[in-house]
Amino acid sequence: LSEQNANTSSYYGVIIITKTGTQVLNNTIQNSTHLGISVWPGSSYATVSGNTIKTVIETGMNIDGDNHLIENNDISDTRWSYLGSSLSGDANGITIGKPTTGIVIRRNYIYDILFANQPPGGAPHIDAFQTNFEDTLSSGTIIEQNRISFPQEAKSGTESSSGFMLSGASNWIIRNNIIESWVGVWTGSSGINQSMKIYNDTFISNIDWVNRYWGSGISL
Repeated sequence: LSEQNANTSSYYGVIIITKTGTQVLNNTIQNSTHLGISVWPGSSYATVSGNTIKTVIETGMNIDGDNHLIENNDISDTRWSYLGSSLSGDANGITIGKPTTGIVIRRNYIYDILFANQPPGGAPHIDAFQTNFEDTLSSGTIIEQNRISFPQEAKSGTESSSGFMLSGASNWIIRNNIIESWVGVWTGSSGINQSMKIYNDTFISNIDWVNRYWGSGISL
């Protein structure tokens, strides 16, 4: 995907709309002026695998729908915005959107989404995985064997990075991930989380980082 005119429009790399069994395999998406890959509500049983997503806006992927497999993708350098754009927000790896069921996310590498690379004028929160719902629940997601590398301190109480920022997650399993970030798993967002299983994960920090702004491994 080639870079588009950032001053006029926003462009997705790939959109999956209300389809069953779609495969998005082995693509390179770079310099998109919005999301890398968006899987829309009403879709099911998509496979998103082997893609490289770099320098897109807001999130590498947004996943809605049911029973998808997201695996072996490489996601890096997401930006909160681009210069001259009205878009603004977070800078994430993968977001899970409206209520979903049966999503499996495994063996992805999410890294180098760094404050140092962000355009000026914003205060992004950086998460490898983030949910985007509050009053309704997403159930049955399994997130396993992923590698997250955000080797940076928090800049403020709102400008920090997390492996997981969760709300509205029910019966999720988070296991066997390697998480290098200011916060490992944070479940204190608005919305209810319930019946979570978090086990066999490795959390990496840095003893030279200043102890402030609520850094933690798991916060429930």
